[in-house]
Amino acid sequence: MVGKKNETQRRADLYVVGVGASAGGLDALTKFLKNFNGVSADICIVIVMHLSPDYKSQLAPILDKRCKWPVVSVEDNMVLSSGNVYVTPQNKQIRIYNSSFVLEDLSPNMPLHHL
Repeated sequence: MVGKKNETQRRADLYVVGVGASAGGLDALTKFLKNFNGVSADICIVIVMHLSPDYKSQLAPILDKRCKWPVVSVEDNMVLSSGNVYVTPQNKQIRIYNSSFVLEDLSPNMPLHHL
């Protein structure tokens, strides 16, 4: 029981850094993420990138090779954890609720500023 309380406490103190980028932002994201190599802090990074709906995104594996923090594609109900980089999957909108990701399908009529 004590471990669970500590886990809840860590998540309550977790800061989330949100970063948005266009499809051409890979180099800028790489430079940004290199600033966190060797850093231990109660933060995680969430990357929302405009991705083509027609191709499988390789953004998470590409960034994972360029960053010392683990980089993963967000899954529904995934719990946020410090020292991780999360990438929004294509054709999905993300929300964070109770320290977990909630994924929703993007509507074809949804304007980009709602991502």
